[in-house]
Amino acid sequence: MEETIELVVTPVKKVFYNDESAYGIYGFDVGFEDYGKVRRNPYGNITAKGTMPELELEHKYVAVLKEYKDMKYGHGYIVESIKKEIPTTAEGQREFLKHLTSAKLVDSIFEAYPDTDVIQLIHNDEFDIDKVKGVGKVTYEKLKKKVEENLELQEALSWLGKYGIKYNMVVKLVKEFKSPLILIQQLEENPYLLTKVKGMGFIKTDSIALQMGVEHDSPHRIRACIVHCIEQENQSGNAYIKKQLLLQEAQGLLQLNRSVISKELMKFLNIEKSPIICIDEEKVSLTKIYKAEEYVADKLTSILYSSKEVANFDVEKFLKRYCKDNKVKLTEEQRTFFHRFAKYNVNFLIGYAGTGKSFMQKILLSMLQELKLKYRLLSPTGKAAKVLTRYTGVQASTIHRALAIHDSEDGQPSPIEEDVILVDESSMCDVYLVQQLLRAMTNPATRIIFIGDDFQLPSVQVGNFLFDCINSGIFPVTKLTQVFRQQEGGVLDVATNIRQQNSFVSSGVEGKVRFGTDMILHAVESAHIEDGYKYYYKRALTDYNPEDIMVLSPTRKGQLGVGEINRKLQEIVNPPNFFKKEHQVSRKDGDVIFRVGDYIMNVKNTYKLEVTPETFVDVFNGDTGKIVDIDKNNKVIIIDFDDCDGVPIKFEDIDKLMHCYGITIHKSQGSGAKVVIMITDKAHTFQINANLLYTGVTRTQERLVLLSQAKTINAGIKKVASMKRNSFLGQLIEERKQLEQSAA
Repeated sequence: MEETIELVVTPVKKVFYNDESAYGIYGFDVGFEDYGKVRRNPYGNITAKGTMPELELEHKYVAVLKEYKDMKYGHGYIVESIKKEIPTTAEGQREFLKHLTSAKLVDSIFEAYPDTDVIQLIHNDEFDIDKVKGVGKVTYEKLKKKVEENLELQEALSWLGKYGIKYNMVVKLVKEFKSPLILIQQLEENPYLLTKVKGMGFIKTDSIALQMGVEHDSPHRIRACIVHCIEQENQSGNAYIKKQLLLQEAQGLLQLNRSVISKELMKFLNIEKSPIICIDEEKVSLTKIYKAEEYVADKLTSILYSSKEVANFDVEKFLKRYCKDNKVKLTEEQRTFFHRFAKYNVNFLIGYAGTGKSFMQKILLSMLQELKLKYRLLSPTGKAAKVLTRYTGVQASTIHRALAIHDSEDGQPSPIEEDVILVDESSMCDVYLVQQLLRAMTNPATRIIFIGDDFQLPSVQVGNFLFDCINSGIFPVTKLTQVFRQQEGGVLDVATNIRQQNSFVSSGVEGKVRFGTDMILHAVESAHIEDGYKYYYKRALTDYNPEDIMVLSPTRKGQLGVGEINRKLQEIVNPPNFFKKEHQVSRKDGDVIFRVGDYIMNVKNTYKLEVTPETFVDVFNGDTGKIVDIDKNNKVIIIDFDDCDGVPIKFEDIDKLMHCYGITIHKSQGSGAKVVIMITDKAHTFQINANLLYTGVTRTQERLVLLSQAKTINAGIKKVASMKRNSFLGQLIEERKQLEQSAA
C-alpha cells in the first residue's frame, strides 16, 4: 500500500480547476524542511491533483498527499485531504485572532504571551486571564468559543472541501447545523441533509453522497429524491404532484426499479410526523403545504360565516355625500363593493389597471374613519407597500413587517387587532403568507379585504390563493371592469388591449411608434436592443434619478437578461472609480461587482441584522437601497435601505443582494416606476404571454418605452397564461361550505 505524507504546502499556480467536479491540479511550493519528503519537479516544486476546494494562491495549507508515477508526466501527487494551516508564528496568530476579536485585545494578549502558541493555549484551556489586561471571564469565554469554532470550521472545510463544497457554502451549512462537529456527524449518517440549505439541491447532493459511499437504494437517497420531486412541482406553483408522475420522475433520477421507490414512498408516508402526505391516494404533497391550505380554508370560511352587517350605517347615504363633496361619480360595480363590505367580513375586490382600485381604497378609508373603525393597510412587498402609501396617503407596510415573527421569542406573529385589514396586490400572496396573516388576526370581528388584479401573474411561490378564492363561488367578489382614461390612447389603452388579446400594433411595423403621451414602442431587431435600452436609459437620467427608472426583462439569463443589463447600466450610472470601494463575487451568470453608490435590492428575508449594539433590523425580499460602504476588514457591505440606514450585510450573505437597475417582470410585480423600459425580444418568445406583457406595461407611472419586435408582441398577446395550478385550497373551501350548509 502506498504511503501518505503530511506536510505544509503553498499553492503557487492553478493548472486546472473544475467547479462542477471539484477536481483540480495545482503547483505547490514546499518548505525547505520538507524537501527530503518529496520528489520535486524541474521548477523546484511539486504538482498535486485530486478532489479539493478551490485553493487561494500563496496561502499555506496542510495537505495529506500520496505519490503516483505517470509514464508521460513522471512523478506527481494525489491530494488525500487539504486544509488551511492554523498559524503557529506570533505574526500569523495575531492576524488569525484579529478576525475573531478587537485589535486592542489581541495586542494585550501578545504583551502577556509574546513567545507562546496562544491558539494552542486557548484550545487546551491553559490561558491565564489574570495575566491579560482587559480580559474578564465573559470576554475570554467568547474568544475561546470563537477559536474552537474556527478550528472546527477548518475540519469541516477540509472534510467537505474534497467534495467541492466551497467556503461560503460550508459557512451556511455550519450556521444551519449549529456547529461544524454536529454538521460532520449528521452528514456522515445522512449526507442528504445537505439539501436543507439553499444551493445544495438533490442533484448536487446525490453526487456527493454517492462519492461518500451511499448505496443506490438507500432509504435516505430515495426519500430525498421524493421530496426533491415534490419541491420541483412547488417551484411551478403546484401544491402537489400526482403519485404516478412522482414515481416516474424519481425513477428517472434514481435509476432504480419503480417498485423499490413505491415501497419506500409508502414507508415514508407512514412515518409519524412525515414531511409528506398523500391525499385521495393520488396527490402527494409536502405536509406543511397541505396544512397551510387547510388552515387558510378553515379560517377564511369561519370569518365569512361569522359576518355581521355594519350596524347603524347607511352606505348609500355616505356614498352620495362623498361623491357630492369630492365631485366624483361611482359606477354600479364600485357602489356594489361598499355595500358588500358593510355586509360581509371577507371581501375580494378585483380590478384591472385603470379601473379605480386605488381610488376605491381612498373612499373606503374615509368610510372607516366615519365609522371610527381601526384599519391596517398591508402588501406582500416593500415596493407595493410604498405604492399603496402614495395612492392612499396612509402608511402601509409589508405583511412580513406587520407580523414581525422573527422579533418574537416564540416565533409567533405579532397580533393584528384592527377592525379592518386591507391586503393590496393579493395575486402575489402565497398560501404560507396568507396562513401567517390569518393566524395573527386576533379580533373575531375583523373584516378583511383582498385587493388584486387577476390578469397579473400569480405568486411565484406555491399555491394559487387569489384564483382559488375568487373562483370558489363562496366569497363575495366585486370585479371592476370599466377602465378610466383609456381614451387617452397611451399605456392604459395598450394594457387593456393586451388583456383583451387585441393587437395594438401591426406585425410589420418597424422603428418608433408613439401611443398617447406616455408610451413609445421601438420595434428593432435583437442586435440593436442593447443599444436601445442604454440610449433610453441615458435619456431618462436627464430628468429622473436611477431609483425612478426600471428596466424590465422576462429573464435573468443571456445578453438581454437582467444580470447582463445590470452590468451594462452599472457602467453608466456608477462606473469604476479609484476612490470607490468595491467587492467582486462570482455567480453562475458571471462575475458581479458591488460598488459604493450602487442601487441594490435584497431578494431574501433576513432577520435581526445588527445596525448598532442596541439596534437590530429585519430586511425583507424586495427592499431596495444604496451601498454606502464596503468594509473588507469586517467583510460586510453597508447599505442604506429605504426604511433603515447603515445595515450591514456579510460577504457570506451577499447572494441575497442583486443590482436593481434592471429586474425581471415577475420581480417587478406590485411595484412601479416613473419610467419603465421594457424588453421583450424574439429570443424570449417561449416566456412571453399576454399576462407577462400586461404586468410589465402596468408598472408604468409616467413613461413607458417598449423595445421589441411587433411580431414578437403579437405572438405573446395571443397566449394567455394558465392560472390553474394543482392546489387543495378550492376543494377544501368547498368542503367547509358543505359542512356549514349541513350544520345550518
